[in-house]
Amino acid sequence: MGRLMRAVLTARGAAVAAWLAVAAGSLHADALAPADAGFRSAVSAGLWVVFAATLAVLLLPGPLALTAARVVAPANLAASVWALAVVDDRAWLGHGAALAAAAVAAGAVLHPAFGDAVTDASSYGAERRFLLRAPGPVLVTLVAPMWLLTCAGAAAGPLLLADRRWLAGAAALMVGLPVSALAGRALHRLARRWLVFVPAGLVVHDHLTLAQPVLLTRSEIASVGPAPADAAGGAADLTAAALGLALEVRLAGPAELPLVSGRSREKEPAVIALLVSPSLPARVLAAAADRGIPISASRDG
Repeated sequence: MGRLMRAVLTARGAAVAAWLAVAAGSLHADALAPADAGFRSAVSAGLWVVFAATLAVLLLPGPLALTAARVVAPANLAASVWALAVVDDRAWLGHGAALAAAAVAAGAVLHPAFGDAVTDASSYGAERRFLLRAPGPVLVTLVAPMWLLTCAGAAAGPLLLADRRWLAGAAALMVGLPVSALAGRALHRLARRWLVFVPAGLVVHDHLTLAQPVLLTRSEIASVGPAPADAAGGAADLTAAALGLALEVRLAGPAELPLVSGRSREKEPAVIALLVSPSLPARVLAAAADRGIPISASRDG
């Protein structure tokens, strides 16, 4: 438990420290200096609200906090790159440090250790939650566009209104906020996919591959270990084509799972193993061993 707490504090502490460094910099203020006073004041006030809200989010547990942090911190990095490109005052040392802090903050919240720490911080009692990796096709083709729609939809209206473009700003609010909400919801669904160790065994909580969460009791689990490259025949692939190492949860006997296939749901009566892709598989194996679940070596070769 002490090692887990140190990992949590390290991951979240790094993100908080980097974010405080971002807030302490003057890069954004200097980039806005040539703008109209009213626009500059409105945008500066909005930025401070975002900075304060994000700092609070970094200290909170749960998937909503994870989604918000992973939307805002990369957006701040993009804004910092823009600010460095347009700023007139070439205070390279201070502005470079601000950009570096923004990059560290974005890297910290996108790191699997941060996602794992924030996800597990919302666990109940003896639970231990592990975040599952995003599906490969979604990660490659949809995450960036959804992030862009979330940020642009939320920012366009307020920026236009701050610039006194009332009609365009009102229209952007009416269109942009619903688009931002829908895109943000799509991103948030990726933060609600977990493996959860509970006193009774292991719960697979993944709405993309299962119609409902599935509890596998300790007596039903034969072993957990790295998935073999030739895993097939009776193994249910719940990785959703996620990139990286998959784990195989081998069962003591056949089990039925409420699998989701496209838009349909079907029962698979001959499942003898599950393939899952946690973001930190080594920690999952360590948690399984701590709870008395047998660990298997890879069966490749």
